[in-house]
Amino acid sequence: MLKDSIDLPNENLDFSISKGKTVDSIINFLDVKLPGFTSDLNTTAKNEDDISQECCIYLDREARESLFMFHFQHKYEGGRSSDFSVISAKKFSSKEPLFVIEAKRLPTPGTGRQQEYVHGNLGGIERFKREYHGSGLSRSAMFGYIQKETCDHWLGEINSWSSPNAKVKSFDFYGLIELYTFFQLQDLGVSPNAILTVRQAICDETGVRYPFATFEMLSDGQKIWQRFQDAITNADRSLQTNFIGAIEQFARKIDFGKNHEACLFFPRGRNSDVVVSPHHQFGQPVIEGTNIIAETLYLMYLSGESIEFISHLYDLDPKSVNDAISFYKIAA
Repeated sequence: MLKDSIDLPNENLDFSISKGKTVDSIINFLDVKLPGFTSDLNTTAKNEDDISQECCIYLDREARESLFMFHFQHKYEGGRSSDFSVISAKKFSSKEPLFVIEAKRLPTPGTGRQQEYVHGNLGGIERFKREYHGSGLSRSAMFGYIQKETCDHWLGEINSWSSPNAKVKSFDFYGLIELYTFFQLQDLGVSPNAILTVRQAICDETGVRYPFATFEMLSDGQKIWQRFQDAITNADRSLQTNFIGAIEQFARKIDFGKNHEACLFFPRGRNSDVVVSPHHQFGQPVIEGTNIIAETLYLMYLSGESIEFISHLYDLDPKSVNDAISFYKIAA
């Protein structure tokens, strides 16, 4: 027989793939591809399973060249099932899920079921916490099929259901921008207490919460200098010129919104595709115009994947992948 004519190595064959790396890829894949899913979600007559089946078919087609594939309604022992499972697409690999997804319509139809996305007999998040779904997995996901209201509305609702005092927390983007000015002032000998005192005075005068993250202050470093010149040790013309130049050069790496507050930061300058935004991935560095975390691309590169493969997997220009790699190489 054919198998008898092949010399196999004595050691056990390992057809598995790195679960952690693959889960990162799945999450970034969903960030990129899920917005492209088109279904008539506003038709409330369409039931949840119908939408999930359409979504699963769409995702599986999009993932055809990936290391994973999507499966509709994964069955568990005992009769339970999850809406989606994601398994390895490699031959001979395990059929056990690497990642599972539950989905709920928003709003949930019927009476007494308004908070079913979070808790209740069929509550999505609660079923994960009780390990009815995703047992043994470090990460899983919930989809919300929005049929009324907006994403922002449901984000607020879901957070309020999770905890009466819950608030959406994100990376302190404005604090990050302000830190640059803090460090520049400290290098000039201004004490932290003096910086905080003057900063609070500016807040009181202008009503601005983050004065060192505004266009008015950062685009004209002279204004900051004037506020602190009495506290700057050995203040001279060259120090003043260097300080103002550093602040205004930093401002050129920032986009300012309609309220004149910083809204986008280019840590490696505007020639790089790596950006930081309070509206994407909780302020982690991402590729501009996407939700793809730059560090994920770097880690894939370190694990041996080629730039060509990574750019193809995430539908990115190779320059974006190179920028992510360069960003973390320099940071290291």
